Amino acid sequence: MTSRYHIPTELAPAPFIYPAKFRLGEGDEYVKYGHRALRPGRRGGDPYWTLQIITQTWYQAETGHIPISGAGYGGAFAGSDFDSIWLDMSEIVRPTRDGIHGREYISTAIDLGRKLPSLEFDPAGDLACRLPPLLEIPLPVLFNPLPLPTPGRGARLAVVRATARLDTFAFVEPEGWGEDLVPFAAHIAPRLSAIPSDDVWEILKGSQLVELVFNKGGMPLWEEVKALRPEAIVSLGLPLARGVEEQVEELVRAGAEVVHLYADDYGCEEEANHPRHIVEALRLDEEQLNGGYFAPFTADDWRLIRPYLEENERLFGISIEMLLTVDGQVGAPERVYRKVVATQLKVLT
Repeated sequence: MTSRYHIPTELAPAPFIYPAKFRLGEGDEYVKYGHRALRPGRRGGDPYWTLQIITQTWYQAETGHIPISGAGYGGAFAGSDFDSIWLDMSEIVRPTRDGIHGREYISTAIDLGRKLPSLEFDPAGDLACRLPPLLEIPLPVLFNPLPLPTPGRGARLAVVRATARLDTFAFVEPEGWGEDLVPFAAHIAPRLSAIPSDDVWEILKGSQLVELVFNKGGMPLWEEVKALRPEAIVSLGLPLARGVEEQVEELVRAGAEVVHLYADDYGCEEEANHPRHIVEALRLDEEQLNGGYFAPFTADDWRLIRPYLEENERLFGISIEMLLTVDGQVGAPERVYRKVVATQLKVLT
């Protein structure tokens, strides 16, 4: 990014009378975590989309305030699923002063696409390999189609307008396309499950990102789209499920540039008897260690790696204390590090 990314905000009051009043104390701001959402007696939501989450998001959208909701804090307001993720960015430079609401700028940009493991140069020093297409977006957020049908096209158009303002992309399925989206075509990623009609092909000609709903016969469509738009990034979307790791690896080996794993509306695996939340499903466990296993981190292990960390501190200025700091406190090595024991393999020659 050539400049600091900033999202301007402004008040956006609801154009209708509230169906219920927020429970606010004098001088209070509902963006703070842990407050009762509504006055006693009000009910709604479900075990996942609770009243608190719905009304909190609603209030934040109206005010544009930074949500102060724990950021993975492990104390009284921590929870399961997304609330278990530690998003603390306060250890960068000033752990007790700035944090995520302070003066330390942290890039949120991500790259979409494949990257070469190494670069090759000719004797003259010029690049001798072809770089694959790469797409940078300033915020790791892409917008899915709306999960529920809505009257008219106002909500769909609002999502696409927000996408353009944020300089990211919205996935649009062929049946959702309309002439009112033409001004925002540069921020639309067509999502296809079959060879599209001629009018959708026209959309593809200007697309930087295209997504294919993957099935086992989907690679020919991938090749057809890449032939039409070789400079575009083509993503393959498939449901999050147990054993999906092998399928992702197979797709990457076949040339996939981006693999997009879908969870359901509750953030869980689809079509599973005991679905895992996406946080758990993507978290490393022993089933993903190729025969390895977790073992206790001992004092002998610390004595082994500490000289390397001290050399790392000398070379790069990253102190051991900083590496052992979690949630603003220095922890014992055995509580910070995890030890993985690799499996013993017999090499065939």
